[in-house]
Amino acid sequence: MGTETKTLELRGVDELLKKLNGADGKIRAAIAAALEKNALAIVGAAKRRAPVDTGDLRGMIGYNVDSGARGVTATISAHTEYAVYVEFGTGDAGDKNHSGTDPAAKPTYTSGFAGMDAYPYLYPAFKAYEKILKDDIANAAKSALK
Repeated sequence: MGTETKTLELRGVDELLKKLNGADGKIRAAIAAALEKNALAIVGAAKRRAPVDTGDLRGMIGYNVDSGARGVTATISAHTEYAVYVEFGTGDAGDKNHSGTDPAAKPTYTSGFAGMDAYPYLYPAFKAYEKILKDDIANAAKSALK
């Protein structure tokens, strides 16, 4: 019995390779732009959700988009010493009720004092834009390859 051979013809491979050659920079730039747009929206949502006493917390919520060796990243944070306490709560109150915070986060609470409830603002803001962010990144990458 002989060996049967099948031939597969691929058309457009040269054109695809030309598009992919050097596409890394285009894709990074497109993803960075999508991250920038969404990070700004998430910051706005976090600022609207953040409780206000002096306004310092709202004023210190910001973002940074970085394109480095590990890829493109966006970091959204609140630069105050007490931001984490507002997000997750403190003491017995925080330990008892910190719903709305990131379920993957495992804060440690000091028991024995009343503390304060959690007032999540960052995580809910991210969750509100998570699907939009993913879609925007996928669309940006696709557009960069056209």
